[in-house]
Amino acid sequence: MQTYEYHFESVPVGAQLSGVASEPAYQTAIRQRAAEGWRLVQVLAPSPMSASYELIFERQQPLLGNPES
Repeated sequence: MQTYEYHFESVPVGAQLSGVASEPAYQTAIRQRAAEGWRLVQVLAPSPMSASYELIFERQQPLLGNPES
């Protein structure tokens, strides 16, 4: 049976990371995690007054052993 692991990352609303002139921080974070094999599954904004997004990523964990045995 396939299992998954999850990564949670808070990203400030409206922030931009240094070195990336016009890309918002949330786009940069998503691209970086995707390059590491993570898939974005949800974006949470806890309240209308929230100062950050909560990005939730998942990726499959490798199967251990031979699944056919």
